[in-house]
Amino acid sequence: CEVNILQQNAFDEILQSNPLFARRMNELVVARQLDSHIARTHTKGIDFQVSQNDIDLAVEVMEKNMKQGLERRRKKEPDVGS
Repeated sequence: CEVNILQQNAFDEILQSNPLFARRMNELVVARQLDSHIARTHTKGIDFQVSQNDIDLAVEVMEKNMKQGLERRRKKEPDVGS
C-alpha cells in the first residue's frame, strides 16, 4: 500500500486552480458529517429531515471557511523573491 501525502501548499494550489474539485470536496465533507449526525441521532430515537437548501448553505459555509484558510496560509508564506 502506497501512501501519498501532499504538502499543504501543494494542496492549496490544487484547490485554487480547481474550484469544481474544491466544491465537490466540500459537498462530500458536508454529506459525511450529516450522515454521521443522522446515525448518532437515529440511535437515540430522533428522526429528522434536512432540506436541500440547508445542505447548500452548509456547503457555502464550508467554501467560505476554506477560502479564508487559503488566504490566511498565503499571507503567512515567506516571499520567495525577496
